[in-house]
Amino acid sequence: MDYFNETWSPNEEAALKCRSWYEWDDRWINGCNASSDSLICWPPTPAGVIVYQPCFQELRGILYDTSKNASRICYENNTWGLTDFNECTILGEPKAVTYDEEGTVDTIIYLYIAGHCLSLIMTSLAIFVFCRFKELKCLRNKIHSNLMASYLLAGIMWILNYTNLTDTGTFKCALLVLPLYYFTMTNYFWAFIEGMYLFILVVDTFFTDRVRLRTYMAIGWGIPLIIIPTWCVTRLLVPTKNDLDLYNQITYERYCPLMASYVDDWIYQSPIVIVLLINSIFLVKIMRVLITKIRSTKSAETHNYKKATKALLVLIPLLGITFCLDMINPSSTGLLVNLYKFSKVVIISTQGFTVSLLYCFFNNEVQNTLKYHITRWQTKRKFLASREKYGRSWLSVKQNNIICDHQLDPKELMPWIPGNNVRSSSCVSNGTTTSALSNMRLPPDTTIEIPQDPEQQPLEDSKYVGAAP
Repeated sequence: MDYFNETWSPNEEAALKCRSWYEWDDRWINGCNASSDSLICWPPTPAGVIVYQPCFQELRGILYDTSKNASRICYENNTWGLTDFNECTILGEPKAVTYDEEGTVDTIIYLYIAGHCLSLIMTSLAIFVFCRFKELKCLRNKIHSNLMASYLLAGIMWILNYTNLTDTGTFKCALLVLPLYYFTMTNYFWAFIEGMYLFILVVDTFFTDRVRLRTYMAIGWGIPLIIIPTWCVTRLLVPTKNDLDLYNQITYERYCPLMASYVDDWIYQSPIVIVLLINSIFLVKIMRVLITKIRSTKSAETHNYKKATKALLVLIPLLGITFCLDMINPSSTGLLVNLYKFSKVVIISTQGFTVSLLYCFFNNEVQNTLKYHITRWQTKRKFLASREKYGRSWLSVKQNNIICDHQLDPKELMPWIPGNNVRSSSCVSNGTTTSALSNMRLPPDTTIEIPQDPEQQPLEDSKYVGAAP
């Protein structure tokens, strides 16, 4: 009995058809309304009565004895109990099961958790890079940061839900599930914004400077904030548990009412479908422009195809086209179906990881910025270490003293300063000094003497005092 009640897939079409068959009878029966458990349609039944129906003929390729009956009770509070399938026996030997279904589900959950954890790490690093370095603060990267933030938050909520959502009440269920649905929906809308921004940039350049970040944020974060609460209110009001098929009644009772599938889920599902369709149109138009530009170059045909393919593969995860895989859920079983399910899980759960790699860490601008700051940090460490090692022998001078000890060339320690005209000198003359390290913070008494160019005439108001030529 538990096997049947917990393993078959929900069939909303069967539930609607069953209710339509007994729509007139429901009005005259004081008890349980017509209901389908996805296998058998149960008629309206008075409270406190057990009703019997013939067993189903076939389930997952296995034939059952239809001469036997399944039973279901209508409780005194006008709610259906679970169906008793104990009398439904198999005709002949069942077909051999080629895989462990429970193990497959566990594997899928573990893959989801691993993929989301990987995405959490990479999106966190990418957001830090975009926010830390001011050279990378542009509209394009701000949009990327918001997309990655939505992946980050959705991944956190997914892990929290599937590690805590057991025997939760309605309140805790809402606290966990609503943010999950909200941030998941923001994934689609920020992918839509990426597509819209790229479309404007490549195809319709007239509007490039007319759309501001606040407009994008209102779309990406604001629209889901309207849709999800609306869906939540309708879900908590309708349907009741009796309106669901048996599979979703189990979800309703044991886990969370909001996670039981029902027809009003289209309140949030239809905007997602529309967004994916629009992004697909954006992708086609953008690729058409890119292919036209690639063909205009004097390159070999094979090279052009490689460029176009690379552009397509890079754009697909950015625009969220991979989310279309989530809409295909085959009910059949087998090796190929399992491979598809595993592949889908890996692709969707690592979406944040993929986008972070392609649009942050593989980006030339980001790589150059990171190299620049790493080199600068290493050079600064070298400078400070040398200063510690050699002390005041070349870094500072006291008034009325001349230091002629060993000195290092400041040019070697300051390669990032453009037009560096600092020259090394074996002697530092007495006089007013100034610092040449404009990009470093040194103690007030730390100075480097800059000798005057012998070809230039000394100025009366000059702050540099050099040795006599």
